[in-house]
Amino acid sequence: MTGGLSLPVAVDALVAVLLVATIVYAIVLNRKLAALRNVKAEMEALITQFAESTAQAETGIQTLKAHANQSGVSLDGMVTQAHGLADDLTFLIERGSNLATRLEGAIESTRTPRGAGAARPDRPQDTDAKPGPAKAPPAAKVSPEEAALLKALRGVR
Repeated sequence: MTGGLSLPVAVDALVAVLLVATIVYAIVLNRKLAALRNVKAEMEALITQFAESTAQAETGIQTLKAHANQSGVSLDGMVTQAHGLADDLTFLIERGSNLATRLEGAIESTRTPRGAGAARPDRPQDTDAKPGPAKAPPAAKVSPEEAALLKALRGVR
């Protein structure tokens, strides 16, 4: 034998060095796994909190949709009612305008000059006009609404 190390001692030394490296690697790996377990617990807590927040958001959206639908139905009713009122007002304005025109005609036809040639101070004298009885407006059926309006107008005078 030669004076150096023998083969079994060299193999044992190599195995010892590899065992030490494996132990060091196992310690490092154990620390990393422990850190991963800690992060896993934090992630589970975050996921649980996220799930709760998502459920609350879904509930909020459902409530918001219900309120929006209810408001939409209410608004539709108000718009329909407003259209009806606008139509009624348009009708009343047209009727009032027609009635005012008829009243003006009736007032104009009932005004006669006080004398055959007398001039009225509030009106210019019409030289082409022929003196004579004023024409009465044609008789027409008066609706109850028109009668009420006429009565109200007479009460204002």
